[in-house]
Amino acid sequence: MPDTVLCEGASLELIASANGGATPYAFAWSPAGPLIAPTASGTYSVVATDANGCASAPADVLVDLAAPIVPAPTADVLEGCTPLCVTFNDGATGAASTTWDLGDGTTLTGTTITHCYTVAGDFLPTLLVIDAFGCSAIATGDTIHVSASPVAAFTVPRNVFAEGEAQVAFQNTSTGAWTYAWDFGDGDLSAEASPTHAFIEVGCYPVELYVIGAAGCDDRTSAEICVEGSYALFAPNAFTPDGDGINDHYLPITTAQRPKSYEFTVFDRWGAAIFRSTDVLEGWGGNALGAAAEQGVYAWTLRLQDAFNEVHAHKGHMVLLR
Repeated sequence: MPDTVLCEGASLELIASANGGATPYAFAWSPAGPLIAPTASGTYSVVATDANGCASAPADVLVDLAAPIVPAPTADVLEGCTPLCVTFNDGATGAASTTWDLGDGTTLTGTTITHCYTVAGDFLPTLLVIDAFGCSAIATGDTIHVSASPVAAFTVPRNVFAEGEAQVAFQNTSTGAWTYAWDFGDGDLSAEASPTHAFIEVGCYPVELYVIGAAGCDDRTSAEICVEGSYALFAPNAFTPDGDGINDHYLPITTAQRPKSYEFTVFDRWGAAIFRSTDVLEGWGGNALGAAAEQGVYAWTLRLQDAFNEVHAHKGHMVLLR
C-alpha cells in the first residue's frame, strides 16, 4: 500500500499481499500491524513467509500523522439588539472547509461569515472544520446574547392640516418600548407616550419618535405633518433656461404642499403637449422632443386636488427667453 497520512487518534488496517513461493503465506509486522493506532509518525514493515519457510524481503509503508487542526472561533460582537449582525471567524490554520451551526437554525459555510440574528435569545455557535487530509475538529464559540429591539410606531388622524386647526393628536402604537422621546420638528419636544401638539406656522414638519426598550435597545420612526394656509397659486410669466442656475425651469408654485393628485402640462403653439409632470417639484427645463425649444410663448395647464379634496384648475402662458 502507498505511504499515507492518518488523522490524529485514528486507526488504520495495513494490507499486504505476496506472490511466488508456496502458499499459504504468513505475514509478520513490525513494529505493529496489521491494525495500528499510531501516536507518532513512523515506518511499518511486513515480511511474508511461505509454506516452505522461505521469507521475503521486507516491504515498508510510511504512516505520517497529520498536524491536528485546532479551530478557535471568534465573534466580533457577543451581545446586542435585534437585528444583531455578527461576523465569525474559525481561527483555524489549514482548514479546507468550515461549516457553522449558528444556534438559531441557520447553517453557513466559510472561514469568515456574517450572520444577522433577528429574534431575541441566547445562541451557541458551533463549527466543524475539515483539513485537506479529511481530518476534522469541532469547536464551540462564545454564546451570542440577543435582546429584542422595540418597534417605534405612531399614527395621526391625517398628515395635512389647515392653518389654525393643526392641533394634532399622536397615537403611539410602539411595541416593546419603555421610554419615549418626541421631536415635533418645530423646536418642541415631549416625553409623553401619546402627546397632542399644536403646529402654529405654515410649513411641513418632520416629526420623529425615538423609543428605548429592554437592554437599552432602541428604534425610531418619523412622519411629516404639513400645515397649509389659504390656497394660492404663483405663476411667473417668463423664464430663461440658459444653464446659469437662475430661473432655468418654469414651475407654477402653489400653497398645496402635499396634493393628492397633480398634473402640470406645457403646450407648444400648435397645442401639442411637450412636457408633463406629476411631481410638484419638477418644472419644465425648456426642452421639447429631446432638443432645446425655440424662444417664444408657450401655454400651460395645472390641475390638482389638494389634501382637503378641493380640485383646482389653472391655465396660462409663459415666455421662454434665450
